[in-house]
Amino acid sequence: MNSRELKERILSSLPIEAYIGRFVALKRTNRSYKGLCPFHNEKTPSFTVTPDKGIFHCFGCGKGGDLIQFVIEHDGVTFPEALQILARAAGIDTSELQKNEKRDPAYDVLMRAARIYREFLNSADG
Repeated sequence: MNSRELKERILSSLPIEAYIGRFVALKRTNRSYKGLCPFHNEKTPSFTVTPDKGIFHCFGCGKGGDLIQFVIEHDGVTFPEALQILARAAGIDTSELQKNEKRDPAYDVLMRAARIYREFLNSADG
């Protein structure tokens, strides 16, 4: 299994509303769920999860994406780390994940830099 297959397996087996509901109090509204955004302070819910599309979106801060993007943003982790977190949550064994998936050595450096910039932009000084 490669990371693309793992991603597909995670997204098909782990309902987005169930996972995000662990961190955000969601209320059902027709075909979606609403709650307070975990990425910024707000009093009126502007954070929406749409299970049919497998996405989340905040109309207040503009953050959005699929379940993997939620974990990346919420936990401040890289894509591979988010896959591991979600695989554990879904009970998917990742031991057969191909070890030979090669990655550019600059990737880790760039991901760390992106995390630092994201933290700065989300801080009071940003």
